[in-house]
Amino acid sequence: MILENLAINKINRFIGILFFVIIGFAISYLYYHQVYTTAMWQSLPYPSDVRDHIVFAKSIAFDPSYYLSRFFEPGFHLLLISLVKISGISFNNGAIIILTLAYLIFVFMLLHIITVAMEALQNKGYKIYFTTTNKSFFGRIKWQISLNENFYLLLCLLLLLTSFIYVPLVSRNVHSGIGSPNVWHSPTLTMVKPFALYITYQVIFQLQKLEINYKYYLQSFLLFVSCLMKPCFAEVFIPSLFIYVGIIALQKKQINSIFYVLGLVLPTLILLGSQFFVWHGEQTIIFSAYSVIKSYNQSALLAFLQALAFPLVVAFTVGKSMSRHLRFAWLLVVVSYLQFALLAETGSAFIYADFRWGFDVALTLIFLFSILDFLRWVFTDGSLARRDKRARIKLVVLIFSLHLFSGIAFAYNVFTGGYFWAIVNP
Repeated sequence: MILENLAINKINRFIGILFFVIIGFAISYLYYHQVYTTAMWQSLPYPSDVRDHIVFAKSIAFDPSYYLSRFFEPGFHLLLISLVKISGISFNNGAIIILTLAYLIFVFMLLHIITVAMEALQNKGYKIYFTTTNKSFFGRIKWQISLNENFYLLLCLLLLLTSFIYVPLVSRNVHSGIGSPNVWHSPTLTMVKPFALYITYQVIFQLQKLEINYKYYLQSFLLFVSCLMKPCFAEVFIPSLFIYVGIIALQKKQINSIFYVLGLVLPTLILLGSQFFVWHGEQTIIFSAYSVIKSYNQSALLAFLQALAFPLVVAFTVGKSMSRHLRFAWLLVVVSYLQFALLAETGSAFIYADFRWGFDVALTLIFLFSILDFLRWVFTDGSLARRDKRARIKLVVLIFSLHLFSGIAFAYNVFTGGYFWAIVNP
C-alpha cells in the first residue's frame, strides 16, 4: 500500500511538471510569434501589443524622461531593460522570457488557490457520484470523480481556456466590446494578473482579523507594484475594497476597518494620482454611457451576458451560501463594468476602450471563485444523482461549456496567428 501510494505520488508529480512544461512551451510559442512574426500592431499574423511595448522599453532605455512625459505603466519595461542590461540578451528575447515567466506564475497561483480550496473538501472525503439508467446503451453505470491533483490541473486548464460566449454575426469585437477572462495579446495585463490573484485572495482573509503584520505590508507593496505594471486592477480593487469594508463597518460597527484599508492602499492611491496627472494631462475622461460598448456590439445587454453567463448562473445556484471571495469578486465586476460602460476617453483614445482592462481582470477572478463555489455547493451536498440538484447542475455545466468551447476557438484563432479581438477573422 505504501509503495502504491509512492508510485501514485510520483505519477501525479510527473503529470504536474508536464502540465507546466506544456503550458510554458505553448505560451512562449505565442509570445515568440507576437515578437518576431507580426509586422505591426493590428496586422496579421499574430497581432498584439507586445512589439509596441518593446519599443516603449527601448525608448525609456535611451531616454528615461520618455517615461515621465509619455508613459505611466513602466513595470514591464523597467524589468525588460534590467534583464537586457544584466544578461546582454536582446529586447525581443527578454520580452519573451519575462512574459512566459509571468504567465507561468499566474498559472501556478491559479492552481494553488484551486488546490487550497479543493483540499478543504478533500479532507472531508467528498466524492461525486452519478448514474445513468439507459440500459440500451451502457446499462447502469456508476461514475466517480475524486478530488486529487489531476482534477485540480484539469480545473486550472479549463479556467485558462474559458472566454466570453461567442454569438455568430454578433460578436464583432470581443476584446473591446465584451471582455474576456483570458486575453492573449497584452503584455501589461499578463504582468498584472498574478498580483490581482494573490492580493484578492489574501486580502479577504486579512480583513477577518485586521492584523497589521508582514502580510499587511506585503499586500500593500504588491498592490503598489501592480499599479506600476498596469493600473487597471488598482483602479477597480480600491473602490471595491472600500465598498466591501464599508458594508462590514455598517453591519458590525467596525469603523477601524476603514482606516485599516486606507493604510493598505494609501501608497497606491498616491501613485494612481500621479499616473493620472502624467498620462491624462493631455487626455479628457468623459461620462459617456455605453458609447464604447455599443461601438463594438449591437446589444450591450447581450455583451454583458456573453461575458458573465456562467458567474450569473452560479450566483443564482449557490444563493446565500456564496463565499466571501465570490461576493468580493462580484463587487469587482460591478465596479469595473460601471467604469467600462460609463467612462471613455476623448479623441483617438476612444476606440481603445482603455477602461475595459479592469473588467478583464475582474472576469478572471469571478470565473475562478464561481467555479470553486459551484463545486463546493455540489460536493457539500454529496451527489450529482440528487434529483433536486440535477437540473441546476446540468444548466451550470451547459453554460460553462459554452464559455469553454468559445474560449478554445478563441485561443485557437490567436495561437494560429489570427486577430486577438475576434474568434472568426473578418
